[in-house]
Amino acid sequence: MKKIVNFLLLFFFIYITIQIFINNDNIKFCFFEAINIWYYQVLPNLLPMFMINSFLLNYGFAHFLAIIFEKPFYYLFKINGIGVYIFFMSMLSGFPSSAKYIKEVYDENLISKEEATKLLAFTHFSSPLFILGFIKSIVGFNTAIIILIVHYSTNIIIGLLFRNISESDNKKMVYNVKPFGTILKNSIKNSIDTLLLILGTIIFFMIINTIINNSNLPFIFKYFTNIFLEMTNGINYVKNNPILIVMILSFGGLCVHFQVLSIIDGKIKYQPYLLARLLHAFISGMLVFIISKLM
Repeated sequence: MKKIVNFLLLFFFIYITIQIFINNDNIKFCFFEAINIWYYQVLPNLLPMFMINSFLLNYGFAHFLAIIFEKPFYYLFKINGIGVYIFFMSMLSGFPSSAKYIKEVYDENLISKEEATKLLAFTHFSSPLFILGFIKSIVGFNTAIIILIVHYSTNIIIGLLFRNISESDNKKMVYNVKPFGTILKNSIKNSIDTLLLILGTIIFFMIINTIINNSNLPFIFKYFTNIFLEMTNGINYVKNNPILIVMILSFGGLCVHFQVLSIIDGKIKYQPYLLARLLHAFISGMLVFIISKLM
């Protein structure tokens, strides 16, 4: 079976290589479009948050949040102060930032593999700036607010469903303060590495998307590949359908999934994250459908 899969992948990438030469102008346009998305949407949102995250962790902000929120969060999700911190930071930053934050605290031995797996499942938040900017421009302000609330609240439902995967140790948080210069250097290096990885993933999936859209494949195949491959393209493709938009947003697109896989690097389980995204898409879609019928 593995040999068959490897052969199919080899054939696929040979086909992609040929198409890059045949459709060179389209590929160039797609390449710069991917850079444009990264430069205007990803870089300004994630780079400051990635860098700030390093300083907040270093100087005890997670401990401060734990004092205020740990008890209710432990009761709801069975997570400790570090989990509370990751939840709020992921909500502000948008995906795939949660994978980076979780991987960092896991590498520092602040959480176990099971805790990291659970946190990854329900901290998949789209940036509020993306929803109230890009998505608002498609569906309008009122619908964008509904999508935002449903998308975020469904993550809380996922957290409740996954609360018993692993119970965090409800122990006092300990952190070691590192020199300012060391934190600055490491945060810049790690943030740039992660952002370049995200850029490469966006370019890869947009190239595949462009090749598929310029092929003679049936429309229904193109429709579903546009929805599932890259989130921004998928949302543009379904136009102003709020149910499909919130489902695409909640699943994230294969591009986001591969970004998460690259960041966690096999150290944290991916399968529960995939299951959570499928549930997230289904539940959020149903909620928007019900709300649309009630309005």
